[in-house]
Amino acid sequence: DGSGSMKQKWGDKTKFERARILLAKIIDSVERKNPNVEFAVRVFGYQFSRDQRNCKDSKLLIPFAKNNSEKIATTLQNLSPQGMSPIAQSIQLAAKDFPDDLKSLNSIILITDGEENCEGDPCKISKELVDKRITLKPFIVGLNVDSSRYDKFNCMGTFYEAKDESSLYNTV
Repeated sequence: DGSGSMKQKWGDKTKFERARILLAKIIDSVERKNPNVEFAVRVFGYQFSRDQRNCKDSKLLIPFAKNNSEKIATTLQNLSPQGMSPIAQSIQLAAKDFPDDLKSLNSIILITDGEENCEGDPCKISKELVDKRITLKPFIVGLNVDSSRYDKFNCMGTFYEAKDESSLYNTV
């Protein structure tokens, strides 16, 4: 999530900085256990300012590759959150980012602090992917998400709520 709300401070860092650190820890942990796992990064909400209301702002920044944790960390360090949250569109596009390999298991890790604000329906998109036999089960890490929004994420996959820094890093 590179949307404008990710600029908010959460402790001594922004939510985006916390998300970037968490993602680096996840990738590092997985790569140490299995160097054959490939990671890619798609970010939404960072290319256009929120007042432009661009709901197509989702981009695959780093295609799938092995051992690309350093590239991911460097690329994310140069991003500045600012725009909208087209979560549904991003999940739909992310499903197309995976390499064509029938032997692979594919997962999406969605790190966000809020909800869809572009009229999309993430639950519907998640169901469509399952119906098309695309085996994607997102892992959603909520960064201090309002508890009234939990149900909007549970339909998509496994939801982990991080209310503070220590609970954030316990999701890894």
